[in-house]
Amino acid sequence: MNKVATTLAGCLGVVLSSVAVPAQPVRGPGAPQELESWVGRLMAHHQEEYHIPGAVLVVVKDGQLFFAKGYGYANLEQKRPVDPERTVLRAASISKLLTATAAMQLVSRGQLALDQDVNTYLTRFKLPATHPTAVTLFHLLTHTGGFDERAIARRARGVAEMEPLGAYLARRMPPRVMNAGEFISYSNHGMALAGHLVAQASGVPFERYMDDNVLRPLGMNRSSFGLPRDAAELAMGYQYEGSTYRSRPYDYIRTVPASMLTTTGADMARFMAAHLSRDGGGAQTPILSEAAARAMHRQQFTQHAALPGVAFGFWERFQNGERALWHDGDTQGFASLLYLLPERGVGVFVAYNSRGGNAAREKLLAAFLDRYYPDQRPPSPLARAGASPDGARFAGTYVFNRRVRRGLEKIASQGDTLTIRSLPAALVLGGNRFVPEAPLLFRREDGKSHLAFKEDEQGRITHVFTGAAIARVYERRRWHEAPGLHLAAAALCVLAFVWTCVASLRNRLRPRQPIPALQPWAGRMATLVSVLNLGFAIGFAILLARFAEDLEYRVPPALIVLLTIPLLTTALTIALLVFSGRTWLRRPWPFDERSHYIWVTLAALGWVLLLHYWNLLGFRY
Repeated sequence: MNKVATTLAGCLGVVLSSVAVPAQPVRGPGAPQELESWVGRLMAHHQEEYHIPGAVLVVVKDGQLFFAKGYGYANLEQKRPVDPERTVLRAASISKLLTATAAMQLVSRGQLALDQDVNTYLTRFKLPATHPTAVTLFHLLTHTGGFDERAIARRARGVAEMEPLGAYLARRMPPRVMNAGEFISYSNHGMALAGHLVAQASGVPFERYMDDNVLRPLGMNRSSFGLPRDAAELAMGYQYEGSTYRSRPYDYIRTVPASMLTTTGADMARFMAAHLSRDGGGAQTPILSEAAARAMHRQQFTQHAALPGVAFGFWERFQNGERALWHDGDTQGFASLLYLLPERGVGVFVAYNSRGGNAAREKLLAAFLDRYYPDQRPPSPLARAGASPDGARFAGTYVFNRRVRRGLEKIASQGDTLTIRSLPAALVLGGNRFVPEAPLLFRREDGKSHLAFKEDEQGRITHVFTGAAIARVYERRRWHEAPGLHLAAAALCVLAFVWTCVASLRNRLRPRQPIPALQPWAGRMATLVSVLNLGFAIGFAILLARFAEDLEYRVPPALIVLLTIPLLTTALTIALLVFSGRTWLRRPWPFDERSHYIWVTLAALGWVLLLHYWNLLGFRY
């Protein structure tokens, strides 16, 4: 009987195994031909929709080149097609990944330390100790150095305008505005400083170090941080205007380690394969020790445990249930994206010779993941924790912390904001509701992202952290920082200046009555201050309209001349304050006229405060 039962059980097991739930399909692209057929239609659609002349797409899988193809034209005028092996494109900020790789090589060799004050290595200049925590290489590689943003004169129009990296950083390194290691704030200059440390520690120029230790060992023979190795194969960058493509000139960016890589699709496939291999570069040409490679891929800093963070050079993202390491790049006429799935051994690199690629790359990535790595997680239960009794604490406007604080670019870097509203049981951001999950943590109702908040010692909310695509920090805007308030104050000041000029002109055209001796001086001083302030406002508006793009390359002499006016009017405003104060005490002057000059004096003082706040008082660039 036992033998029969055993036999029946065995047969039943065979039957059940044959009809059981089938094994999960292999995730990821299976055949290059299938990928080519599918993605070809998508790329053609994106080229038309986003006005992209040319693009390259490469995919690596299991340490090998899996797919590589060019689309469209590298040069419309020459009808030169994009070739993944030969066409050279601008990688822009993807340069940072190679710079971080070089820095970690030297960490492995003991020539750099992640926790050492960078001033230990710097010889030409030092970072001022303006905050308690010293800046280290760790902070540079994780964008937590706390530097201000700076854009003026970061680009050059030709190689003759470029200068040695150390000389540029000594002259233009932004000040520190946050304590190191406290907040993520993306910094081109911070990564450029990491590249300068590579040069300092190795004793050779940065570009040469990259050639000898990263590019050539990986066979990236068409890639360069200096001039493109094959200028004839360089793709032209384009901007679509109206119904035509306008070519963009090749420009040089002085933060070379952060921005100046030129490369091909095939070369970037070699770099991705190196990072996806266990030994940091493949069995033949390892460029990193296994420990260094793992450190580069491990989350090194996050603003909250529920949010993605940053590794060394790479950003971290969770999408379709997959953990990815990635970076994108943008420069004139080019957009690119590098995306690694370390646990799958898959990497994707796409580059476009049009800024229309900004939108196309995210659409391509989302479609690729939905097709080959669909989200198989069960729907997240709604995190409804009931009403939030203190939801109003979190409501308000928050400003992106990657912005200019100490330079005159401040006036143009205040637009990236979040407005959070409070409902009885949720917070609302855009069209999404976030419900409370833990103290200072809210989860989107579909479970796909979080908002995390930071409070000060008094319990006031000071920051909100997001991480749906990239780790971002927003600072709560205080009431006196609202641009609308500053705009209204500026309008009142301009009105006072215009009124003063009109009143002065009117007084010159009508017969004058005997007046106290002090009044003419007060009137002339008020008129002069008003004319100069109006002249500055008009001149600055014209200069921004005419030279806005030029400011990326140099400080126009006209701007230097223009910025002398506020210094003069500040001195005159002090004198006007004295004259107006004395005039107010002189009874023979009619009350309405005395009130007018007090008003214009207060407007002049307010104007000085506005100029100081927006870094327009002095030469702050």
